[in-house]
Amino acid sequence: MAAARTMQVGLLLAILGSARATCLKPGYDMGDSANSCGYAPEVKVFGGPGYDFSAHSWIASKGITTEAVGAAEDLDSATDCQALCLGAGADYFAYDPVALCVCKAEYAEASCYPLYAPYESSSAMIAGPASCGTCFRVDHDMGADFNGCGYAPEVKIFGGPGYDFSAHSWIASKGITTEAVGAAGDLDSATDCQELCFGAGAAYFAYEPDQLCVCKDPYEASNCTLFGERTNITAGPTVCQDCFRGSDMGADFNGCGYASEVKVFGGPGYDFSAHSWIASKGITTEAVGAADELDSAMDCQALCLGAGADYFAYEPGQLCVCKEIDGYSDASCVLYGLNAGAPDITSGPTQCPGCIMDGYDAAGSANICGYAVEVKIVATTGYDFSEPSWIATKGIPTAHTDNLRTPYDCRMLCMAETGCAFFAFDAMKQPGKGFCVLKQAYSHPSCEPQYGADDDIASGPLLCKSTIKCGMLDDACCD
Repeated sequence: MAAARTMQVGLLLAILGSARATCLKPGYDMGDSANSCGYAPEVKVFGGPGYDFSAHSWIASKGITTEAVGAAEDLDSATDCQALCLGAGADYFAYDPVALCVCKAEYAEASCYPLYAPYESSSAMIAGPASCGTCFRVDHDMGADFNGCGYAPEVKIFGGPGYDFSAHSWIASKGITTEAVGAAGDLDSATDCQELCFGAGAAYFAYEPDQLCVCKDPYEASNCTLFGERTNITAGPTVCQDCFRGSDMGADFNGCGYASEVKVFGGPGYDFSAHSWIASKGITTEAVGAADELDSAMDCQALCLGAGADYFAYEPGQLCVCKEIDGYSDASCVLYGLNAGAPDITSGPTQCPGCIMDGYDAAGSANICGYAVEVKIVATTGYDFSEPSWIATKGIPTAHTDNLRTPYDCRMLCMAETGCAFFAFDAMKQPGKGFCVLKQAYSHPSCEPQYGADDDIASGPLLCKSTIKCGMLDDACCD
């Protein structure tokens, strides 16, 4: 066990050394009372040898499992705490050198933010995800034979070019769909596996280098352990939830200076002249039309995505700054850090992994150009297309399918439809039946924002990692 733990810590340190930005946040706690959802669920609490956990009444009152490590050096750094929490199956950790290592699960709702907040009781507190930079679990498999529930349902299996899947008899015996990717570079990292499984509509992935990428669905039972230790496998969900950070992005906290600002948004009638740096840099500004269009970090994220930016930084009641990282080519440039002058900033990428925008419609009525042209509407078998009258009025082609349960299925339909650039999934119009609208790109690059709030809809672009603009698809979509 000690050898395994040493290997795990080594892997974490390697990740920290190679990552674009460290995921450890000094002076911050994760999932505390500052969050709109309250405290994140505690998975386990570790302490030093002989630690007196009874000194903290909240531990017993919540019924949290505790463990005192065997030696002081097993818990004398934030990395030790991180490794212990990873082994305990937690998503995050919070480490206080004079007290505890608290392992926490992610929030049930992606809207719970900020994840991190300054910890007033101790500036020595350090928090972060259990696996740096991503939601990946190194040396862990997902849904395998380590629990009493057996294997999680396999959705699809990917291998390298020309991979011999027949070498694994269990694949054929279970009738699992397989696919060999076209080039070695399409499956040479856990991130590649994550994206392939996302595209296959799976909820989880498990990646073994030079072997297989197995895409899986969750267990039906809620008491089945999802992750367990397995050397040389990296696993995780196909959509990471840790996207927003309780810190600024690309500011003056590192030696690389400020990241390039693409655009700055403010509330209705906002006075941008109060910030001389905006004019001095010649940054484009825009005041939104209504207060509720910029009253959350998610609003800022959507606006910056529509503006073609890579990242956003949102300061409530002030500004939404959209940024790109062209000037951060040096891997030593820290992306996120504390802004002493504005500690309530929330930032992150404009597209979280998986780039599903939950609670937003894509290319809809919020856009100054109106709705994008609908290419096709697909719904679950039995859906009554005559109910929404606008479908017939616009003459939009329709079709039924038996495979439309999630926004991921909707994206797959978009991939298969010529001219589709955006998709919007709605499971509420006729409950129990998925409704997927496939849309073209706008004809002009000034058509924005690409996303507008709609509680019932989850939407996104055809391809992650980029904003769909005119010219990225067939020219016909831009006529």
